[in-house]
Amino acid sequence: MRRQPRYVDPDLCVGCSLCSEACPAVRPNPYDVGMKAAKAIDRPFPQAVPATFHIDREACLNDDFLYCDRCLRACEPNAIDFDDKPEDYTLDVGAVVVATGFDELDPRELQAFGYGRALNVLTGLEFERLLCATGPTRGHVVRPSDHRVPERIVFVQCVGSRGEGGRPYCSRYCCMNSVKAAMLAHEHEPDIRECVLLYTDMRASGRGYDAFVARTLKRDDVRHVRGRPAKIQEDPATGDLTVWVEDFRTGRPNKLEAGMVVLSVAALPPRGSAELADVLGVELDAQGFYRRRDPENAPAELSRRGVYVAGSAGAPAIIPE
Repeated sequence: MRRQPRYVDPDLCVGCSLCSEACPAVRPNPYDVGMKAAKAIDRPFPQAVPATFHIDREACLNDDFLYCDRCLRACEPNAIDFDDKPEDYTLDVGAVVVATGFDELDPRELQAFGYGRALNVLTGLEFERLLCATGPTRGHVVRPSDHRVPERIVFVQCVGSRGEGGRPYCSRYCCMNSVKAAMLAHEHEPDIRECVLLYTDMRASGRGYDAFVARTLKRDDVRHVRGRPAKIQEDPATGDLTVWVEDFRTGRPNKLEAGMVVLSVAALPPRGSAELADVLGVELDAQGFYRRRDPENAPAELSRRGVYVAGSAGAPAIIPE
């Protein structure tokens, strides 16, 4: 195994954050999907264990061309070590569990959805960070374009999943994640007039999920529309969005006006799966996920004895799975 350098000694760091306050270098925060800034020396996220800091050397000014020692001068315990090196070590174990999760499809590959061009088109993960009290807006659901509460939010399912030009499989998490997000959006912002769930098929396969979906059907401020989005257009003057939809009930095109659109994008195999599979001596399936030896009778076992898979590394999965 290889331990990457932190450049901060976790045994000496007391988590006081004085180094981060002194740091002049700012970078996009990966934990907040780039929607919030972080310093070059920072915690990975607020609840990180251990609650110590690390340095992103790609963002740090202390490189060959420029010397900066502000964090060094601010750190009283002298925990910062710019000479920290990667460390290789060997562990003797009885089993290996692959739990590398999944990555998301970049919706910019699907230009009709407007992601990357229209500021108020977000992914489900970005919207999740808006809902979080430690997120970029401290839990307030506001539009990136003007920081106003949207009157209507449209949640689009199966973006890159189960469709032409996308992945052939269902990503599993999308439907229930959007139902939950719609409910939470109204709790956070009573000024949101309506949340629209635009779906191909509502897949509520977990225990209690049908009852949860039924709760939204009884609400006046959550609407279910079964259809396929064709394109999303932005009004450049206002940032408002128009979602053109093929309505499955009528077979006719329809349009939805929205202040914000949230895309449930396809779950992809995690980056580096092929390299890790070679190291572990296991196989990948046709989609790039880790191949289970016997999906029906031994769903956690991979093709090599003693190597197991958990979560979405083996296939898109919901949290209870």
